[in-house]
Amino acid sequence: MKVTAGNIDSFLNSPPDHIQVVLLHGRDSGLVYERGAKLAGTIVEDLKDPFRVSELTGSEILGDSARLNDEVAAQSLVGGNRVVRIRLGAENISNDLRTIFEGPKTNSLVIIESGFLPKSSPVRRILEMEYSA
Repeated sequence: MKVTAGNIDSFLNSPPDHIQVVLLHGRDSGLVYERGAKLAGTIVEDLKDPFRVSELTGSEILGDSARLNDEVAAQSLVGGNRVVRIRLGAENISNDLRTIFEGPKTNSLVIIESGFLPKSSPVRRILEMEYSA
């Protein structure tokens, strides 16, 4: 599912339940961050809650191949859904994302925030392919 500028606000306010991973990218890093926070806020009331929100970087994921999957599969100690926010640079984490799609649905929403990604980006391609059906 590709969301355009015309319907981004509707999507951010009420993301579909079947969505496991959202990629927000663009040249305006401040806007990307704000949209990530807005989307995360629909899942978790307090974005600083360490039991319900995890923040990772692309480098951390590449350095520990199980880290993303562990964070996505984790259960909140206080109940409720979780958010995993990823700050992505030029790292290719497409294989790690593939394991999320191949595994069971969890109670976590993964939000990837990045600068502009070309259509050839492996991360962008796997997400567009996964949600094109």
